[in-house]
Amino acid sequence: MALSSYNTVIKKAGTIIAEVTSISVGGTSLVEIDTTSLTSTSKEFVMGALDAGTCTIELFAPANYAGATGSDLEDLVPTSGEDTPVSYTIEFARSGGGTPTMSADFDAYITNCSISAAQDGAVTASVTLKLETAITWS
Repeated sequence: MALSSYNTVIKKAGTIIAEVTSISVGGTSLVEIDTTSLTSTSKEFVMGALDAGTCTIELFAPANYAGATGSDLEDLVPTSGEDTPVSYTIEFARSGGGTPTMSADFDAYITNCSISAAQDGAVTASVTLKLETAITWS
């Protein structure tokens, strides 16, 4: 049976990010280093460093912007010179708002925040995180 995304939350440094509509994590990969020589009979590789990937968060912009429940949109905009990653936790399918069925923990930097507005539509934001650590699943 599939895991429901109902009541899934993402937290930045322990604070729930409000009004999230979707979360996408991907792009985890190892760097392939080609070590094929002229005497090799087939391609040869060794694996390099892990690229932990990215996380994209789609959300509604809080109506009162600063002071909104959960993280302010202002807290999700990249800061020049940011050199310390922040801890994030995705809690999947929290039973009645409590214990998550599964969770993912990682450290990341905010690399992009785009805000969109359309006639007869809600103001939305898309935030991209660059993961610095591999995801720890529990």
